Amino acid sequence: MATTTPGIDYTAGLSKNALSGVRVGVLDFAKGSSAPILTLFNQALADLEKAGAILVKIEEGPTQPDNLG
Repeated sequence: MATTTPGIDYTAGLSKNALSGVRVGVLDFAKGSSAPILTLFNQALADLEKAGAILVKIEEGPTQPDNLG
């Protein structure tokens, strides 16, 4: 169950440069084919790049769920 902590502003700890140079794995193999979802997915990737993240595309998924790691 989710809880909240009234009176604490967690956004105060955020930085505009927090993602600069951070490598983010993108599971391309799992994005699906739904046009509305792909639009949002691609916009999110663009936002991450704009924030300075380095996107690392992962084209192939594991052959079996046991290989997820």
